[in-house]
Amino acid sequence: MSNPKLNILISYAFKDTFDWNKVGESVTRRHPTVAEHINDLNGDIRLLIDSGAFTAWKQNKEIQVEDYANWINNLPINPWRYFALDVIGNALKTQKNFDWMYAQNMKPTPVFQRGEDWSRLKEYHQTSDLVGIGVGVKSKAYKNYLREVMNHTDEIPVHWLGVTMPPWIAYYKPFSVDSSSWCAARQYGKIQLYNRGRFYEYIRTNADKPPSKKVRSLFRYYGLDPKVFSKEESWRGGSSLAHLVTVRSWMTYARDVERRFGTKLFLGAITSDLMEQLVNAWKWCEENEATV
Repeated sequence: MSNPKLNILISYAFKDTFDWNKVGESVTRRHPTVAEHINDLNGDIRLLIDSGAFTAWKQNKEIQVEDYANWINNLPINPWRYFALDVIGNALKTQKNFDWMYAQNMKPTPVFQRGEDWSRLKEYHQTSDLVGIGVGVKSKAYKNYLREVMNHTDEIPVHWLGVTMPPWIAYYKPFSVDSSSWCAARQYGKIQLYNRGRFYEYIRTNADKPPSKKVRSLFRYYGLDPKVFSKEESWRGGSSLAHLVTVRSWMTYARDVERRFGTKLFLGAITSDLMEQLVNAWKWCEENEATV
């Protein structure tokens, strides 16, 4: 349905963890900056900017819309889209932030908050070709709320903020979604191996037991010997083999859902090192990917 691109989301909440020059130098020595490297990808990358509102809300911090806008305007690369600064649980202030950015000749992607009137979806769509949906992930009945939203979209292109459920993506085919679950191996000791519309898990606490035949075949597909995961060092650190295979797996999934459903899955990167890993996983897929 759609030719996949490298879709990456970065958040304003983690702006201080990015060294753009380091990314460029580590990805390829031919390019001193990430902007030049992205140009070398011939348009095969989409960079989506999130305001970091949910992270700020969890940390009881407040983001100033002027600071957020200034950061966007001074990025070394042009983002594909950037969300307006939403305020969790405050639709009125979210609207004010959107109006302020719009008045500055910016083109933010609006965020529809829980509690807003359904008519706001169409109003937002009049100013933007995409509308973000803030569902309050893991909040009470958020799945029921998302289902209700999709019944009111009237084919308006929407982005599910922080929601990535493979069966739901296959059914609703949203325009775009984002996820940080690709970091599950390094965060929770859980490898996720994608194959034909679903993920197979291999957990660190079970590493003393041989994986199933299916999991072994997927390890080999993603370029790694299954035997290495019985060793503790294969699970340690942000550059571990467990993390590597999970990154390749999630990148394969992202490319598959864009081909099959047209849904653009943006993988979140909170550091420049993680962005580099996504770029390298994209390159691995370009060189090795087959039907999984």
